[in-house]
Amino acid sequence: MGLVDAPPPTELDGRVFLDAEARKPGLKLTAWRLQGFAVTSRLAAEDFLAGRKLGEGVASAPRVDPLPDAFDGRQSMLVAQWEGFVRVEEEGEHTFCLTSDDGSWLWVAGQSVINNGGMHQARAAEGKIALKPGLHPLRLRYVQGGGEMALEVTMRPPGQPGWLQILVDSQSRLLVDGGDLGIQPVSLDLPAAFRSPADGRIGLNARIDRMALVVTLRARRPHARSAPAATPKGGSSSPDRLAEKSQAEFTAEIPISDAARRRLLERPLTVLSRGGWHGITPYFDDARRQEADLNVPAPANRWRNPGDRALLALCRAAHILGSHAPRRLVALRTELLDAATASPDRQRQALDNFRSTTTSLRLEIRTCNATADQIDQAVKAVNAALAGPTPALP
Repeated sequence: MGLVDAPPPTELDGRVFLDAEARKPGLKLTAWRLQGFAVTSRLAAEDFLAGRKLGEGVASAPRVDPLPDAFDGRQSMLVAQWEGFVRVEEEGEHTFCLTSDDGSWLWVAGQSVINNGGMHQARAAEGKIALKPGLHPLRLRYVQGGGEMALEVTMRPPGQPGWLQILVDSQSRLLVDGGDLGIQPVSLDLPAAFRSPADGRIGLNARIDRMALVVTLRARRPHARSAPAATPKGGSSSPDRLAEKSQAEFTAEIPISDAARRRLLERPLTVLSRGGWHGITPYFDDARRQEADLNVPAPANRWRNPGDRALLALCRAAHILGSHAPRRLVALRTELLDAATASPDRQRQALDNFRSTTTSLRLEIRTCNATADQIDQAVKAVNAALAGPTPALP
């Protein structure tokens, strides 16, 4: 598994111009009706035959959402081309990423950088080109056959991304190499249980801690039974103890500097894997108090406001009565609305106040200046709030 500390991509908005002097921002956009294409083993930009021109205009960047005016409302069987100049500020190898549905092609400084051609679903392709600071000609061609549309192009400045590689080598060693990020390489021998796990798989968990990178490996021990053993007479078997017997665990803490930790957390990460199945669960500790036991399921509707039903009823009644809504109704609605984002105690207090004043509230509704039908509907709305169950807070 590898974590790629990649520099964030840069969109082309504000970096493309119609002229080589950078006086007019944007790109020239021209669109044609797709008349057909030549059948080849790999469809290239020149294989698509452009027919009647649909329109032209100026675009801030190559994109199809929202649909450009130059497409004349057309969302299928079209060819589009963006032309202009792109400005780069650093010398070195720039990486362009082009995502499209269907085909797309990108030329920069007269060179073909990306060929993402063909008729396909949304697919990303990358290309690199060495550029000097300044303005360089850019041309992008896009073809849309039918179905969904997608087009996005980004640019990444020079600078190789940093790699943090975590590898289980031959089920015998744990290798961690973060030299690109200032983390010293580590090679650790694994216990015998990992040499031949029961199901042939080893689970890996990587956690970026405050002072260390914590890597935990888990594997089923050889010959571990899938079903628990028979319960001894007069006793019981703990599921936790059975899990301990059937599962081997190995944890390594690799020290990391504060700079390396900040770089990992502040920069975008891409998780790659080779020769294995992986599931990714991102988790960030925001210092909130955790449950006493995370193995215990959380109560139903944990974050639900117990006054939701009453608040809905008051909003409905106020809407029905309009300008004739009594002051008490409006005040209760405001109180419950403010409490919805407050503490649980404040929510309970607002709900209790609603319940204690419902008799007076219904009386005021019946004596307001609304029509008889409006009054009847408003009273029914308030009664509905009292009839249903109220969710409990923990």
